[in-house]
Order: sequence, then structure tokens, then C-alpha cells
Amino acid sequence: RMGEAINAEGLLGSNLVTWVAGEEGLEDPGVSKRLLEAGISDLIFPGQVSSALYFWNGNGVRTGEGLDRTRRDSRGRWLIDYNGYAAGFMVDEAGALASSQPKEDVRSFLDSCRRLGVRPAFQVNVGQGNARDAAEWVKWANVKERFGVRNWLIGSEVGYEWSPAYRLWTGEVLTPEVYGKVTAEYCRAMRKEDPSVRLWGYGAVDSDWGGLEAFLKAGGSELDGISLHVFPAYSGEKLPGPETYFLRLDRAVSELSELGRRFEKAGPGGRRIDLVVTGWNMSGDGGPE
Repeated sequence: RMGEAINAEGLLGSNLVTWVAGEEGLEDPGVSKRLLEAGISDLIFPGQVSSALYFWNGNGVRTGEGLDRTRRDSRGRWLIDYNGYAAGFMVDEAGALASSQPKEDVRSFLDSCRRLGVRPAFQVNVGQGNARDAAEWVKWANVKERFGVRNWLIGSEVGYEWSPAYRLWTGEVLTPEVYGKVTAEYCRAMRKEDPSVRLWGYGAVDSDWGGLEAFLKAGGSELDGISLHVFPAYSGEKLPGPETYFLRLDRAVSELSELGRRFEKAGPGGRRIDLVVTGWNMSGDGGPE
């Protein structure tokens, strides 16, 4: 419904953190200015599918400004020491250290959120990580450091062949059933450290809701809500005009409304499970998303 006034509080967020160009990251005055002008209220770290390749804590792996590539066990798992904190690190899809590393780390991200007056949310590693990694993150952020981060996402765009979260680090494909089982393990481990956290997951792409029921039955119903991605236009697509974009968005809203009614009582004991759109774009001019 074009032109209708809405309450934008809590509407706009971004996952731009690991995508920011240049050396300054969120400390870049230009980036900060644009975020504030856009009315951004929430920021997710790290951004979407990159979460499957990001280890939040580099303690025991970082050596000064560098990274020790030998700090892995016989199974290839990184030997992270959770007794302390150091800036996290990215790996590639084989689990080895990535050639480039993000500017931001967990602590600098939280500092930036405080400075900008936005709410932080974290997306834990489903792919190369495991439930213990996620639980230790909650413990560090909310118990040890008392940052009070409420919203946590468990995976994003999981199980697609093109996604870094196509397989677990063990090699097992993340089908909806496997992802649901893994999600339940994460939920239990994370809530053990802080029962007040709100946990979201699934992150399916643009009307790909086919596996949602299997995901919920396998354990995904332990989430507080389902995160979904809606893309009215794709990178490089040039639409005839803005009306086409909003017509597509309107159809997506209708689909989401029906989905909400279908799974309203899908939680344990008929508990309500909320839906939240954690990925949508503003594109259609032929350029990038």
C-alpha cells in the first residue's frame, strides 16, 4: 500500500558490518552518517552467510597482529581458548584461514553500536562452528561483559549448495532435518548461559519455505522466531520502475502473512513462533543489491 504511513521503529537494520569497504569500518564518519540518516536501528554481526565462516573469538589462535595457522587439532578444529578474548577470524569453506580478515571484531562492533545508538545482534556460526562456540559467545557477551545482547540468529541461508553453510564442518549436508536438530542443540546450549536471549533461525531465501515444516519438527521449533529473507529485486536486475519493486514486495507480504498463520502455533505445546524478515534489499536499478 504505497504512501501509507508506518511506524518505522525497529524496522530497518543492516548486516553491512563485514561488507564495509576501507580500513575504518564502522568508525568511518561517512558510514556512521549514512546509517543515522537512514534510520537504522539494528545491526547484525557478522553479515548473513559470512557467519558460517566466522569464529568470534581468536584467543589462542591470534599471535599479536597475526594468526597461528598451526593451532588446530587432529580433526582440523581451531584450538580457541575461551578463558580470554581476542579479535575473531574468518576461515574459508575448507576451514583454513581466509586470505582476508574483517576490520570489525565483536568488541569494536559493540562499541560502535553504543556510539551510534543502535541495537546489536549476533549471528552465530552454523557450518564451521558448533553449539559450544555459540554458547561461549553468549557467556562472554552477556554474563562476563554484561553487554545484554538480546537477539541472536542461528545460521543464515543454510543448506543451499552455493552457501558456505551448505555443510557442517563434519561434512554432513545441512538438510532441513539436520539443521533443525543442530538448531535445537544450539538453543539449549545458548539458553543455558543466558535464558533471556531471543533466538532466531532458518533464513530461507525468497519464498523457499518448503523445508520449514521439516526443520521445525526436527528441533527448529525451539527457536523464538523464524528469520526469513525477501528479495523483490536481485543484484544486476533493472526494474521498469519503483512500482514494480513495491508490487513484488506486496506479494511477499501476503505470502509472509499466510506463512505466519500456518505456523502461528508451531512451537512446543502450541507456543507461538514469530516471523521476522532479517534480509531484504533496496535494488532494481541494474546495480548491486
